[in-house]
Amino acid sequence: MSLSRVSSILAAVVSVAVVVQAWPITLTGLTKSQRFTIEELRDKVADDLPHAYMKEDIYLLRWLSAKNFDVNQAEKLLRENLKWRRENRIDTIMQEDWSQMDADFPYYLSNYDKQGRPLLYFSYGDWDIRKLAIAGMLPKLGRYFSKMFEEADMKVRAMRAKGSNITQFNMIMNMDGYNLAQHACLPCLPFYTTLSTTLEARYPGTAEKVIFVNSPTVFEVVLSLIRGVLSSQARETMKIYGTDRKLWESKLLEFVDRSQFPGDL
Repeated sequence: MSLSRVSSILAAVVSVAVVVQAWPITLTGLTKSQRFTIEELRDKVADDLPHAYMKEDIYLLRWLSAKNFDVNQAEKLLRENLKWRRENRIDTIMQEDWSQMDADFPYYLSNYDKQGRPLLYFSYGDWDIRKLAIAGMLPKLGRYFSKMFEEADMKVRAMRAKGSNITQFNMIMNMDGYNLAQHACLPCLPFYTTLSTTLEARYPGTAEKVIFVNSPTVFEVVLSLIRGVLSSQARETMKIYGTDRKLWESKLLEFVDRSQFPGDL
């Protein structure tokens, strides 16, 4: 399939509304009026929040930041997310059998940046997305990403419960091996909508940086279209580096010690 064909199809697939999301998510530096919106939002939704962590300032701030501190819009987005979580049984997603997906599509959460933030890392270029698409398993892959982001967010919350002041994780995607046939085939394209929607609308503000390394030129074609429907803050958060190892390694070393690089980087 030609690059122009991929571009036209993907443009239609990803032409969806996304929320505005700001990074980093921190209580430091908030204005008095912004702090007041946290209390306003809490008053509106507290009785409907099923978990204690959801009533914390930092959690509510994510939804407010996603909607530029418009309390009513933040409430709407949060309530939509609560509905999504109920309907998709997100509270028990970690209890499902993911052994085959973990084996075929591994990701890692065992490393940290210099500030102590968890690093969510996976080699997307090694993942056979076409195989799943042909088998009709893209919904399973979408759910797998929800599980991935949920696990990363759970790790952040667990660290905060132990006294850490971190509020986010960072994500690194190794694109070495990415190609049109395996990753941008016609049946594969709807997955890119799922991925962007999951991170922006379901887990707003959870990732401070989303970094792509070893990105081939062909991925830039796909990415340029996805950028078009992302918020400006989300686009600023995304850092795209090509196959020049010296360049992307130097950028990673600015916030990650070499000892914390994932094994295949």
